[in-house]
Amino acid sequence: MSLHLVGYSERGGPHLVATGAEGVVDLPIAGPFAWRASAVRWCTGRWSDAGHVACPTMEVVGDEGQCLPCSGLEHPECVFEPLCQNNPASCLCVGTFKGVEHVVYLAFHGILPKVGMTQARRVERRLREQGADAYFVVQGGLDRPGARLLERSIRLLHKVPEHRNHHETLPQLARPVAWPTILERAAAWRIRLAEHEPGLLATIEDYPVAQPLPARPRRVTSWGLHAGTWLGAKGSHLFYQEAPRAGKLAVGPSIAALKMRDLVGRRIEHSDARADEPA
Repeated sequence: MSLHLVGYSERGGPHLVATGAEGVVDLPIAGPFAWRASAVRWCTGRWSDAGHVACPTMEVVGDEGQCLPCSGLEHPECVFEPLCQNNPASCLCVGTFKGVEHVVYLAFHGILPKVGMTQARRVERRLREQGADAYFVVQGGLDRPGARLLERSIRLLHKVPEHRNHHETLPQLARPVAWPTILERAAAWRIRLAEHEPGLLATIEDYPVAQPLPARPRRVTSWGLHAGTWLGAKGSHLFYQEAPRAGKLAVGPSIAALKMRDLVGRRIEHSDARADEPA
């Protein structure tokens, strides 16, 4: 049976959402599994009040999971890098974000801080998507261009990155979350950013994965054979313990990390492949 992965949800337990001949299907991120993922990705369509709406043209997509018409974005270049602070007449995405309050936040991935911005109404959701352990709002009540300007200013003045890559964040999942250090560093940062009247620190402690993981996870390609036992999810990654391969000496458990954003959009086939079959 071929399924098209179109999303992910934690409601009722973490699961991938797929579509197939029988409609929308939930694939729990729990227990043993074995399937092959296609090298090509197709648009995931969109969601409406009535449910999932498939892409009418089933566009092949690249880095993004949706084609432009299904995404609903008017001008992606304006959305991700607002250019209308100095020249409002140049704004191309007013229909998407006009009048929407934005905030700038400082998040902690383990003990590593990063600065970011998002819509005020979805700040916690955004931080969950990124896998942050804690965060506080640096300043609210901003429009999107103003939030982007403050985000860049904090990056430049305080040397806080806007992004943390998986080489930095994944190794931390092999250790318990260092809460005392996070609390100490967050307090210091709130003092440094006091002119913005930052909010209180919020923690996110209910990700659907047991931390620490049995071993340091390693990022694997999203396409090809995946076989093993699901361990859970945190932020943008799904984790599973790889099934042992015949002829390969196993020193300890091997933990694979799948980038969820890159997995969604692919077609999967349930596989009866043996664990010793090459990916």
